[in-house]
Amino acid sequence: MPNFGYDVGPFSRHPTSADGSGSTRFSGELLSHAVISGFTSAAAIIIGFSQLKHLLGLQLPKTESFPELLQEIWQHLPQSNSITLILGLTSLVVLLVFNHQLQPLLKKQGLPPN
Repeated sequence: MPNFGYDVGPFSRHPTSADGSGSTRFSGELLSHAVISGFTSAAAIIIGFSQLKHLLGLQLPKTESFPELLQEIWQHLPQSNSITLILGLTSLVVLLVFNHQLQPLLKKQGLPPN
């Protein structure tokens, strides 16, 4: 009988690895919290910088690496669209203010934050 990722026994309803040899939690147990946190932070930084071209209103070529992306942004920075930059920065400020200040204001008004 082929293994489709779940044991079919009456007492085991957990996902298994592709070869059916055990739990998929194995790889997560080998990685420390610091490694997972560092990987997540690095991914957020790369995604953030890849969106920076949209915030600045730049037309940049697709790059293969993070240093190339930084170099392209730096070279094209004088060509940034000021209206797009102002709109993008204003949006970021509004999001940050709502994220940090809205819940206390709602509590002060007697409204639930959710």
